[in-house]
This record gives sequence, C-alpha cells and structure tokens, in this order.
Amino acid sequence: MVAYLEMLRQELNGAKYVKAHFNKALRENELSSRSPGSVEMRMQNISAVMMELRLPFIPGYLPKGQVGSRVKPVLIAAIERHSGNMPWAATSDPRTLDERVAVMLSQPLVDAPPGNSTPKQSISQVTVFERSPAVKAWVLKHAGPYCEGCHSVAPFEVQPGVPYLEVHHVVPLAAGGEDTVENSVALCPNCHRRCHYSHARSEFIRELYYKVPRLLPRPAEDDQFNAFI
Repeated sequence: MVAYLEMLRQELNGAKYVKAHFNKALRENELSSRSPGSVEMRMQNISAVMMELRLPFIPGYLPKGQVGSRVKPVLIAAIERHSGNMPWAATSDPRTLDERVAVMLSQPLVDAPPGNSTPKQSISQVTVFERSPAVKAWVLKHAGPYCEGCHSVAPFEVQPGVPYLEVHHVVPLAAGGEDTVENSVALCPNCHRRCHYSHARSEFIRELYYKVPRLLPRPAEDDQFNAFI
C-alpha cells in the first residue's frame, strides 16, 4: 500500500516514476515470494478499491475484476491507515487544505466524494494582533459604500445604512505592517480574497498604492513591500 500511494502521490504531482522499479523493490523485500504479475494484480486491486471509494487511482494500474470479499476490507483499512498525508485526506490546517485542494482540482471531475458526516475537531493556538477600532472605523467611513480596490458598491448592508466592507492591512501585521490608516484599505470580499489568494496579487496590491493616495510608503520606495509580496 505504501508503494502504491507513493506512486500515486508522484502521479498527482505530475512527477515521473517507473512502475517496474517499485515492482522490483517490493519483490526484493516484503513481497519476495510474488511474481511481477502477482504484484501488478495487487496494484490493480488497490486501484479498484480506490475507484470504489471515489478516490484518485493510478491510471497505469487499471481496476480489474472484482476484489475478493476478504481482501477488500483489508485494503480499505490499509488505505485509511496510510492516507494521512495524501491530497484527499481531511485536515484542519488552512494552508494544507488549500495545497491539497489545488492538487485535487488538477484531477478530472468524478463522482461526488462521500466526505465525512462527523468531521473531527482540533484545537490550535493562533496569534492574534490587537487592532484599533478607531482606525478600522475611519477607513470604513472614508470609503463609504465603495470598495477601494474595484470601486464597486458594497455587496450588502450589515444593517440599514451600514455597507459591508472588509479592512485589509496592505503590509500584513504579521510582516511588521502598522495598524494605521496609511496601511489599511476597505475592500469588498472579492478584492480582499484577491489580495490573499490571487496568483497576480502582487500586481493588484501595487495598484492599491496608486488608487488610494493615503497608503504609505509607495512600493517603489519600500524594500519591505517587495519582501512581503
């Protein structure tokens, strides 16, 4: 199972590998009594179970026939036991989740995965910066109902007359940015996510410096800007 998942990991990441090398290594160790064809058949059985679980499988090991009723639960248990770091494995870490989603997005669309009706919980320690209510309120009032990134009207109101915009620190607080109006902009949710996740976020952040005159320092004058993007 470990060998199969390692080949699948390389497959999903677009890396090259040689099935015959894995086959030979298995027969030189834990499967020393098996023939090359027997190892191939075992890999095809794993692919069949992976497909039944609606998980990615190795195209080079196409599912073949029915997996025995005694073998299937053993394979399912082994897949669950060794899949902790695979792209489909659930995680509570946001960065890891995004990385795994990116891998799964590169795969063909198949039947909907079963998911988990009782997801596990985890407790993590998070560092949170103190922020000035006066600074946030000033930035929101100054922007009015308009996003300072795209100039669109706020998507909705949190209460009558109060448009919903999100205040973003252009130089993140975690990167040494200041909690000041000169480092804060009011953005619609789309532009805010764009600052964090767009592949072209550095260009968009540079645009903010020219769209919002109060932002300091200017990108061309500040090495810290180039460092954090």
